[in-house]
Amino acid sequence: MDYVFLIVSGVVIGLIVAVPIGPVNLICIRRTLAFGPVNGFVSGLGAALGDTLFAIVTGFGLTAAAQLIKGYSSLLELIGGGMLILAAAALYGLWRWHHARSAGHVAAVAAAAPPAGH
Repeated sequence: MDYVFLIVSGVVIGLIVAVPIGPVNLICIRRTLAFGPVNGFVSGLGAALGDTLFAIVTGFGLTAAAQLIKGYSSLLELIGGGMLILAAAALYGLWRWHHARSAGHVAAVAAAAPPAGH
């Protein structure tokens, strides 16, 4: 008896979580109440078909993008590596500037800092 209650409550909680009321669901509910259950069911099928088409387009788009990236992987690796080296150099310069400033080396700070007018 307890198992039946657990299964039924799990199904109810699953439906509550899986069916958020959005604009498409409200249209289906409104058409069901206004025109009958068949019209509401067909509206739901149309919404499911639309979601399926969006998923297919997204899947094929990601596949095409992955194939495009795969063809230029060496170039993208070189560009990414160069960007990492530039970021590391900038951080190293910032680190040196911060330590020179905190140590009180006025000449090093003056050389590293931009001119006052800028």
